[in-house]
Amino acid sequence: LDKNLILWSISISRGGTRLTTGADSLYVFDVTSQSPQLTGTYGASPCLASSVHASGTTAVVACQGPSIASYDVSVPSSPRMVGLSSLSNPYDSVMQLVVVGTTAYVVTDQYLHMVDVSNAHNLVVLSKYGGFGDNFYCYSVFVDTNNTAYLLTGTALLMVDVSDPAHPATMRYYDIPENDRFPTFVTVQNGTAYILVGYYMLIVDVGTTPTLLAKLIHPNYTTCSTIALSGSSAYLGCSVGMVTVDISAPSAPSIAGVLRCSAGITSIGVYGTTAYLLADLLLVVDLDTGMLLDSRTFVPRYRGTVFPTADAVYVADRGLYIFEPYTAPIPLPTPAPTTPVPTPVPTPLPTPVPAPAPTTDAPSSGDGWTSVLDIVGCVAGGVVLGVLGTLLYQRCMQEKHAQMHQHPQIQAEMLVPEDAVAT
Repeated sequence: LDKNLILWSISISRGGTRLTTGADSLYVFDVTSQSPQLTGTYGASPCLASSVHASGTTAVVACQGPSIASYDVSVPSSPRMVGLSSLSNPYDSVMQLVVVGTTAYVVTDQYLHMVDVSNAHNLVVLSKYGGFGDNFYCYSVFVDTNNTAYLLTGTALLMVDVSDPAHPATMRYYDIPENDRFPTFVTVQNGTAYILVGYYMLIVDVGTTPTLLAKLIHPNYTTCSTIALSGSSAYLGCSVGMVTVDISAPSAPSIAGVLRCSAGITSIGVYGTTAYLLADLLLVVDLDTGMLLDSRTFVPRYRGTVFPTADAVYVADRGLYIFEPYTAPIPLPTPAPTTPVPTPVPTPLPTPVPAPAPTTDAPSSGDGWTSVLDIVGCVAGGVVLGVLGTLLYQRCMQEKHAQMHQHPQIQAEMLVPEDAVAT
């Protein structure tokens, strides 16, 4: 093994010990004897990916070393490296990769490298720009469609003509104030540059005479390391999370909101209205609502960059990770309205009619008033009969009383029992 390899972890299994190195390789040894023997190497790659750009079926990756590689990603689950080219000083670190057209722009510690990537199998270094002394350091670059590269160094923002990538030429520069030295990131939109410096952002008009427009202090003096622009908003990746800045008026920016993430955000990729944030995992955020939509788990190491496309999301972080893009869940279909079944109305039972009181008279036919009159008639008739009976009784008693006074002997004889009469 190379004695300079850094071992990150070790585990033991039956028949072998596995060592994972800083070169993203897995070495398997046979330890059944006292002299372990290397039996296989898996996942070894000459590219420690730190920045990525993808288009179609090709992904261009900037590797620590430094170098630039190209991958065939026609089968996203099995990317294949098809091209590799070394860049300048092997001890330089790769800071950023930007691809415009068929030219890749790679920022290392002291140089901006221009590489022809038109043929993925044959990457050709066209030129390098920089190296202006030991204290000259490069941090970030943005290239617009007018063939101007905005190279951010420790002391200035250089505007470089790259219409001929093989012969870059300085056009003008903006001298960063001494108190704002050593910035970290730059991006440009509509002739305005947005530069991150420590815990604030410089906004510079990069026209014929570059001029500072505004200086925005980040919330809670947090440090930020990346910017993504979309419309009138700037999305800053900071140690507290993602900070949204309203830049509709570049000379008067304002903080619009903060999506907090304790792990910090080191890279932001925007596709449409969806943002992919690189933290200790990959977060998916809806920019319209600020809501977290999804998260993708992987093992972050270097905290590199994220680059979303319509077909895949690429993450360069000491390796190349390819994720499926976020798709909104398909809502369940709304069931068609059904005709409600009518609730049966219960048929009321007939109210029982009480039977009429028994009477000797034939039942009368008529309405309710006739029945009342019948009852009244019956009562009146009963009263009349009672009166007549009483009168008749009194008449009879009177006649009997009169007879008793006219024939008293007869009455006496009638009072004497028959067996009491003498013979």
